[in-house]
Amino acid sequence: MTQDDAIPQHSIAQVVEVLAAITAEQAGRGFHRPPELFFLLMEPVPATIDRWRVAARPVPVPAADWFAHQRGPLGVLADLITAYRQPHSQALLITTGTLDPYTRLIGWGFTYVLENKNDLAEQMLFVDTVDLDLRFYRITQRPSEAEPVRTVDDTWADPVTGPLLAALLDATR
Repeated sequence: MTQDDAIPQHSIAQVVEVLAAITAEQAGRGFHRPPELFFLLMEPVPATIDRWRVAARPVPVPAADWFAHQRGPLGVLADLITAYRQPHSQALLITTGTLDPYTRLIGWGFTYVLENKNDLAEQMLFVDTVDLDLRFYRITQRPSEAEPVRTVDDTWADPVTGPLLAALLDATR
């Protein structure tokens, strides 16, 4: 039995639960802020040996970098893919995310807000994620909506963030 065999498979419901919590936290902080990057882990519940959970860890990217990049936030993601293909970056990512040897990277996510400068009611928060099974998750919420919209898609309907997050996952596996 290998170490990976001891780590259970994540479920769609577990991922959606974590993303819903991220969405609620992000929406509660307001819609005028920079994007944020995070990775998802399957990890043991603290102080247990037989219970597991999906957890998210933020990746520190200076707020100004998201907007200073010539190609904007998507350019930052592309640069991170290149950087994380380097072995020293992978080691840094692993050691800053967790020290538990039974923790496994299961996905990458990205939160961002799209705004219509002419109509603030058209702002929308996006929480996009790709998991190891190459499932694309998207949760969206407008300031005027009480409940977010949740989508899990195996067909890659999003032509921009999905492939970038999948490439980031590939670079860090």
